[in-house]
Amino acid sequence: MARYTGPKTRIARKFREPIFGTDKSYEKKNYQPFVAPYANILIVDDVEFNLKVATGLLNKLELKIDTALSGKEAIEMCKKKKYNIVLMDHMMPEMDGVETMHHIKNEIEGYIDIPVIALTANVVSDARKKLINEGFDDFISKPIDVDFIYSVILKWLPNNLVIIKDDEDDSKF
Repeated sequence: MARYTGPKTRIARKFREPIFGTDKSYEKKNYQPFVAPYANILIVDDVEFNLKVATGLLNKLELKIDTALSGKEAIEMCKKKKYNIVLMDHMMPEMDGVETMHHIKNEIEGYIDIPVIALTANVVSDARKKLINEGFDDFISKPIDVDFIYSVILKWLPNNLVIIKDDEDDSKF
């Protein structure tokens, strides 16, 4: 099995680059409204309230969402099910997000190219660059901006899982 050592050895995925600007650098609703009812997403955070908020924000996208309260739980869930995206808090007790992400990408077959996106309240630019250099595919700061997370999800989901909504459906989105 290939060993994941970070973004430098990763195969380019449709030239998707991590975001280094702030959430506010994204224009409001800079994505096409979409749903992805066949996409499997795992959200990992040690705070149950944060899991509920993130799940609630993503419900409109019709994703199949699972949640984990720890890195160890996330690893076990990834062993049992293939996720299209993993959203992971980077500061968790016992096993932090960086260690968990490396374990998932290095030790679980089929996860080397699955995007793992950092969720963090640490928004200093050095932290962002450090997380990307550690191997996270992208970065979402807390509190989560709805339009920003939708843009990131759309960017990383495989195209065959995305259903773009037409203009009539846009008003409901």
